[in-house]
Amino acid sequence: MPKEVKIFVPGRLCLFGEHSDWASEYRSINKNIEKGYALVATINQGIYARVKKSKKFKFSFNDKNICFEMDLKKLKEYNFRDEFLSCVIETAKYMLNNYNVSGIDINIEDMDLPIGSGLSSSSAICVLVVKAFNNLYKLKIELEDIMNISYGSERSANFKCGKMDHICALGKKLVKMEFDKELNIKEIKPKNKLYFVFCIIKKKNTRKILEILNESYPNIKELKDKAVQKTFGEYNKQTITKAIEYIENGYVKRLGKLMTESQKIFDKNITPVLGEEFKEVNLHKIINDKEVKKLILGAKGVGSHGDGAVQFLVESKEKQKELQKVLDKIGYKAYKLDI
Repeated sequence: MPKEVKIFVPGRLCLFGEHSDWASEYRSINKNIEKGYALVATINQGIYARVKKSKKFKFSFNDKNICFEMDLKKLKEYNFRDEFLSCVIETAKYMLNNYNVSGIDINIEDMDLPIGSGLSSSSAICVLVVKAFNNLYKLKIELEDIMNISYGSERSANFKCGKMDHICALGKKLVKMEFDKELNIKEIKPKNKLYFVFCIIKKKNTRKILEILNESYPNIKELKDKAVQKTFGEYNKQTITKAIEYIENGYVKRLGKLMTESQKIFDKNITPVLGEEFKEVNLHKIINDKEVKKLILGAKGVGSHGDGAVQFLVESKEKQKELQKVLDKIGYKAYKLDI
């Protein structure tokens, strides 16, 4: 029997700085665009897989199944009807084209990381495929290169994502990411424990959101472009600086207020650009729920926003448990994250 290996890749929660990663890449064309900055934490939820060598490329997850000859021409014939599987295929193509590998059999045993909700499921699956090849074929690919390969593969699958999502490859708990010509990552250590709760609202069209926002780059053509670039640039830089100060000094209440302020800026500058389809109706219903408001220090959207998921900061483990119960009662599966 071929040797079988277990692999787990977590999702990630962007506390602050969403969209600044890909936006900063336009600095190569327009130097007036600000660097990207983000505060990102890995989460407990993720993708669990059993992998082993095979003569073919096989991938199975519920009703999502692939079986191809390890041949670039065959892999290139796959179309992009399924976004999740597209990421898998593009990663396999890269590995076949750039490394001396044969086939692989990836069986997703469990996945408690929801697809299309702002927690980087597409990035996590790209990372998992790279790690599977790396492990089984003893390729000795460094962690940063795993990030770069999975990032490039996701972009090839027509996702205009940034590098932030691929932090799931590093296994860090809480990091500051700075995006410019080079990616700089620094671990942030909170003075006091931070208690977060997040919940999934509904699946959203991340690809469409990214397409719309990318239209405001690299140059400012309309007022909306100025608003988008300022939000992900100057305002984001100020927000990240404050957030790190509050985290490192234990100013938890200030951090909560900063989350709420950040959401207000997004509502003002970004939601109108995205249009009615991505108006965060359910997100605001949850944030403004009377029982929820009693328990939280602050709240904001997650990832690309657009009613995908929402995150909350609370004062204690007791409040965390209470909030989970309230969210479950109003129909939303809630998860906790302690940092």
